[in-house]
Amino acid sequence: MLAATQQLPAPHARQARAHMHLSAPAAPRVLSSTASGASGAAGRLRCRCRCRAAGAGAATAAPELVFRQATAEDMEMCRRLVLEERMNPLGLDQSRLLIAATAARGEFVGMGQVFPLAPGVSELRSIVVAPPHRGRGAGAALVRRLCEGPAAAGEAVVLTTIGRRRAFYERAGFEEAPFTEAPREMWFELMAGTVAARVLAGDRLVLMRRRRG
Repeated sequence: MLAATQQLPAPHARQARAHMHLSAPAAPRVLSSTASGASGAAGRLRCRCRCRAAGAGAATAAPELVFRQATAEDMEMCRRLVLEERMNPLGLDQSRLLIAATAARGEFVGMGQVFPLAPGVSELRSIVVAPPHRGRGAGAALVRRLCEGPAAAGEAVVLTTIGRRRAFYERAGFEEAPFTEAPREMWFELMAGTVAARVLAGDRLVLMRRRRG
C-alpha cells in the first residue's frame, strides 16, 4: 500500500470554516508522543482495504492528541475496530501499532501501523479512528505521525484503501497509483483485496502512494 503525508486570522473565523468545510477539518493539537517504530515481523494481512475509516463524521472541535505505542490492553479495542470495518485483524502487530489518545483523559481515538514492505518501501496499514472522533482531524494527524519515520528515511510509503476513502488520503498527501507500480510483495494483497473490496464494501480497491516533496 502506498502511504502518506497530509495537508490539512481570528479564532472565530477558523472555527466557522471548520463547520462549513467538512473536507478540511481542523488539525488536532498534538502535545506529546512516543515513537511507534519497534521491530518485530507482523503477519501479513491477507486483505484488503487496510486503511478504511479515518475520515467520516460530523466536524466538531479538534481534540488535543498524544501518541503512544499500543499496549496489550489496547489490542481488544484494536481488533474490535478493524472487525467492525470489515478489515482483517490477523496482521495487527502490537509492537508496530501507534495509538492516538486524547491528551485530557487518555481516551482511545484511533490507531495505525507502518510495516516495512520492501527495501525503501513502507506500507501504511490498519488506519482506523473510533466513530466518536471521526471528522475532527484525528485521522489526518495519525497519518502524519505514522509517516514521519519513513519520510525521514527517504522511503516511499504506500497503502491500499477503498474508493470512497480516496479523498481523505489525497488530503493527507497521497495520490492514486496504478497497480502495475505496486511492489511484488503487494501483488497477492491487490488480487485478494480487489475481490474483498467489491464483495464486502461494494467498492473498488485503490492503491495510493505518498507524494514526494
